[in-house]
Amino acid sequence: MNVSVTDAIAAIERPVAKPAIQRQALLIGNIGDLGEKLLNHLLSTSEYSHVRVAARAPLRSAHAKLIVEPLGDASPSAWQWSGEVRDVLCCISGKENWHKRDQAYVPVRAEEVAAIALAARRMNTQRFLLVSPMTAWQQLSAVDAAAFGEVELALQQHSLPATVVLRPSRDEDGEAGETLLSRFAAGWLSVLKGYLAPQSFQHLRSDLIAKAAVHFLTTAEPGFRVVGARDIHQWAHPGAGPRRGF
Repeated sequence: MNVSVTDAIAAIERPVAKPAIQRQALLIGNIGDLGEKLLNHLLSTSEYSHVRVAARAPLRSAHAKLIVEPLGDASPSAWQWSGEVRDVLCCISGKENWHKRDQAYVPVRAEEVAAIALAARRMNTQRFLLVSPMTAWQQLSAVDAAAFGEVELALQQHSLPATVVLRPSRDEDGEAGETLLSRFAAGWLSVLKGYLAPQSFQHLRSDLIAKAAVHFLTTAEPGFRVVGARDIHQWAHPGAGPRRGF
């Protein structure tokens, strides 16, 4: 086949596609429905070549991008994970799935966040996002906001390059009792609290919270940022005017 000089020059000047960056993320706190949705959204995004999930013991993975990271029962400050993990998504754990399928994963308590951030800094983490769900009532309570400030202060002290605290509104976990009457009363109380709170503070679906978490993690810029319920609402409904509260 004859190739002209013009075609040869065009082939040389044609830009060559660069290979995608092999960036990895680690999910800690894959518990309950929210944890499951976080993992699904991390796996579905093209931002990461692999997603690691913290587990108590080795597990078999059926997903090509998923790598199980066994951290055992050691203190979070002593955790070490393999691979070139640059992004860490940590979720304060809520209620476990009733069928116990998430028992193999590592739960996260609020008092452990500072130690996890310390381990992340030691492992050269570039972007760290904490999902810290709050009820609509807590979002409006100065007392509860001050208590959550201790976690944020600890994260600031560890000086990670980019840190985001995501505060979505969520229903209370485990508030309902064992009897039918107590569950009915707790349900109506939750509805009443939601009705009194501004619409931007209404509880969000797990899928939307997970989508927001992955977005704010992958777009995190250097520094420390708190993304509250109102910020998530504005991101999820761009162009919407201010919502009426009380």
